[in-house]
Amino acid sequence: MRVRIEVTARAPVEWVVIDDPVPGGATILGGSLGGRSQILAGGTAQGLQPTFVERRADAVHAHFAWLPKAPVVYEYTLRLGSQGVFRLPPTKVAALYSPEMMALIPNRIVEVAAAK
Repeated sequence: MRVRIEVTARAPVEWVVIDDPVPGGATILGGSLGGRSQILAGGTAQGLQPTFVERRADAVHAHFAWLPKAPVVYEYTLRLGSQGVFRLPPTKVAALYSPEMMALIPNRIVEVAAAK
């Protein structure tokens, strides 16, 4: 599953994190999972790359040293490993050193069916 997040800051801001939850049983591709396709697995951001990406069991955290007052798109790939209906908490975008600059983006329900 390819995940795409688009963020537009109201003003240029430093040290921003995108905290995106993932469904239970999913594997976030990229990083130290050697032997995987860089094109398929890698997280990308249009025009701006994250300074650091943390791939956790429950979420992806993409850290940006700076975001402009322009749309930034961040994408990554998941391998879905569990069937079911997943209700995820909102994606959070926050300026790390300015807690008043924060947004919550609601997530759709993710339904994973068995392969036929």
